[in-house]
Amino acid sequence: MRIGVLTSSDFIDRVFRPEDKTALLGLGEVDFALCDEYGDLSDAEKTKRLHSYDILLSGWSGNALPADYTPDGDQYFCTCTGTVASIIKPEHLERGLRLTNWGDAISQYIAESALMQMLASIRMVGLHYQRTHIEKGWAKDFPGTQSLFDRNVALLGCGAIAKKLIPLLGPFGCKVHVYDPYVSDEQLAEFGAQRLETVRDVFTTCDVISNHLPKVEETNDLINAEMLALLPDHGIIVNTARGNSLDEDALVEEHKRGRLFSALDVFKQEPLPEDHSLRDEPRCLIMCHQAGPTHDGYYKMGERALENIRRYINGEELIQELTADHLRKMT
Repeated sequence: MRIGVLTSSDFIDRVFRPEDKTALLGLGEVDFALCDEYGDLSDAEKTKRLHSYDILLSGWSGNALPADYTPDGDQYFCTCTGTVASIIKPEHLERGLRLTNWGDAISQYIAESALMQMLASIRMVGLHYQRTHIEKGWAKDFPGTQSLFDRNVALLGCGAIAKKLIPLLGPFGCKVHVYDPYVSDEQLAEFGAQRLETVRDVFTTCDVISNHLPKVEETNDLINAEMLALLPDHGIIVNTARGNSLDEDALVEEHKRGRLFSALDVFKQEPLPEDHSLRDEPRCLIMCHQAGPTHDGYYKMGERALENIRRYINGEELIQELTADHLRKMT
């Protein structure tokens, strides 16, 4: 088997532990030079070069396939990371290319971050930071301090991350509600979650909302001024998905009214501009698209990639293989 690496050797060293990299090298002829040489090739030359590999291995900052690329026979594209929109398109899969990403291998880390952001918001960490670090003051109590125990929590979307988050909410006795037209009743029953039929139901039923929606046209500004206005005072928005679904200007207005709290890991524009109004809001906890995976969990990406490469070589079913339809709905 020939394996062409479309991402940097530095990235490979970050996600593959030494023993896993040794195992990878034992599975076939691994060409690390492809990544460095790829950018100097024409599309026709890239296609010819790519056809010489059985497996293409990629990750963050990986080189993109030519738009018209068609695999020459059975070929497998294995990316160690999640989003692949910048390097591979649904059309490539429709032409026969097979694809996996990290699947649910790192979902627990992002779910952990979503839980942390809920707790930080509900305990008003931003206001505490403002009072003690910025103003150099002190306060024994903030009016409106809340707890996560026994709260109505809504998940917008019920993909791999949301499914890891639900059990983390269990010890708090939260009543978990889900809006996701694609999740089955059987899956909701398995997790003990209640279905919400509309987005409006989410904002009228629950006051802690965690966004897990994919970045597709239908989700643009789904969390808008109308929906935010339905939340009660001290309602909470957590976003570890993508920035397209949240109307940030509308959220700023709610913060200025002193009503809502938010914890945001993703934004419409990244990095978030220095003069963005959200940076001035102590009710908004800002993270820098760092919900996961954590550095100590990078090896999970390499483990999943290695296992799927082994499966491909042995003619076995790939773990969470993606289709063109999956790709069009992915975050």
